[in-house]
Amino acid sequence: MLPIHEAGHLLFIPLGRFMTVLGGSLLQVLLPLVLMASFMFGFGGSRRDNFAASLMLWWAAVSIIDIVPYIWDAFDAKMMLLGGKTGAESDGHDWQNILGDLGLIKQAHLIAGIAHKPGLAAMLAAYVCGAARLYFQFRNRDGGAIEEES
Repeated sequence: MLPIHEAGHLLFIPLGRFMTVLGGSLLQVLLPLVLMASFMFGFGGSRRDNFAASLMLWWAAVSIIDIVPYIWDAFDAKMMLLGGKTGAESDGHDWQNILGDLGLIKQAHLIAGIAHKPGLAAMLAAYVCGAARLYFQFRNRDGGAIEEES
């Protein structure tokens, strides 16, 4: 997810500083959701694939859950970042800047707790949808009948 996250920062540069900072997390979650929609609706002439869509939902959920620790860390930055420093030792990490700009830095733990819930719900939904799709494919693999051995 890291290359996609970092590409998001670059992609959103034309939209200003705030969107550049948010763009990493935004692309990290939006890309799998766009791919999920393309599998669900068959955009671009591709065939629909609901199992692949469930995998993309799982990827989006993992992305959300991956972001939550950074949101949590925004108030009291102790998490080690890629450069080997914490957010407190550098100019701050993405979510320190995002929540700071919005005046919500003191609510970082609350926001992280809230963000975790849809991530977990999406992950569980992805498991259920994927398992259901596999079940129905298995059940219908030979025209719907499961033969017993005699």
